[in-house]
Amino acid sequence: MTNHIKKKVTGMPFTVSEEVFEIQTQAFTPLTDVFLANKNFYNIKQLINKGHAVPTFRFDALEEEFVKKNTRMCEIFRDYGPLGAGPGTLTHPFNIRQMLTVLKICEWKECHPFSFYLTPLEDAISAVVQELLDMQKAGLLRSKYIVPANTELVEKY
Repeated sequence: MTNHIKKKVTGMPFTVSEEVFEIQTQAFTPLTDVFLANKNFYNIKQLINKGHAVPTFRFDALEEEFVKKNTRMCEIFRDYGPLGAGPGTLTHPFNIRQMLTVLKICEWKECHPFSFYLTPLEDAISAVVQELLDMQKAGLLRSKYIVPANTELVEKY
């Protein structure tokens, strides 16, 4: 006999076996980790933009977590590929740390060559951050985390 865990979704209680719950938890852990790291990094950047004093160690720690979790998600896409595609379909480099480091160049927006190349990078990172926030708001089972199926983001970038 299996034990069941009670869950409540939109006011309707239902039960899930512990085995299914463990499988779901393990399968969605990388995605929930990305959601949490993205939300924390977004929030601290919003605080900085509003002029609040934020300790640098806190920003660095949240940036490190953001880089680590998003890199892991890209590695999963690279190694396993989206549904219906074979492994190795993610061929673009995804050095997220380098992307964020490049955007820290002082006054890059005033230098036309830097601005020409880095503005699309900044826009793409902002779009991904916003998409992850929207996915988190929609919930795990209602978000499009298969990149080719997310046509709006693929067409724009």
